[in-house]
Amino acid sequence: MSCELKAIEINGVEYVRKSDAQPEMAKTDGLIYVIVRCRNAGVHAGYLAVKTSEDLTLVKSRRLWRWHGRTISGLAVEGTDDPSQCKFGDPLPELILNANDWCEIIPCTEKARESLEGVAKWQND
Repeated sequence: MSCELKAIEINGVEYVRKSDAQPEMAKTDGLIYVIVRCRNAGVHAGYLAVKTSEDLTLVKSRRLWRWHGRTISGLAVEGTDDPSQCKFGDPLPELILNANDWCEIIPCTEKARESLEGVAKWQND
């Protein structure tokens, strides 16, 4: 029988093995939810945290591999009409995209944000 230690408490402080720690997601208060289309990195949806002349940073972003029933612009307005047909990756705590790669930033409506964030994580079976 194997007993793997996940955490240990010393003097009232819990310590977790670094490899078991989950990355902390950034706060999104006041940030707008966008879809970003890139030349080489695909399509991403997330909260726009920083945009400079050099790059842009998304937090809680997901790569959109496949979506159903709409163009990217339609996704930004209405969301998807069939979440079960979408393939979206895991949310990333932070994603930095170089200004030479992204070519379009589309702000999303609240309806679209709720729809896109509601799509289940795609499992490559």
